[in-house]
Amino acid sequence: MKKLKTGTYKEDDWIAKVKILKDESDEKWSRFTLKVIKTIHKSNIYKPTKNGTIFSVDKMKNFSCSGMWVLEIDNE
Repeated sequence: MKKLKTGTYKEDDWIAKVKILKDESDEKWSRFTLKVIKTIHKSNIYKPTKNGTIFSVDKMKNFSCSGMWVLEIDNE
């Protein structure tokens, strides 16, 4: 059985440890389905995200702007 990867997800002022449930990235897009393991830093902007919450994110690779999410994958 393949072990699921984990990482640190950052968006605006929220930082969370996440489990990567799906990685559907390709050469142009980063696309992930993530599950919150625990919040490292609570957001002062948004409502708290509960542990166990599953959400999807996508963005074009080689593109960044202020407030864009970042996923730092562990052990890569």
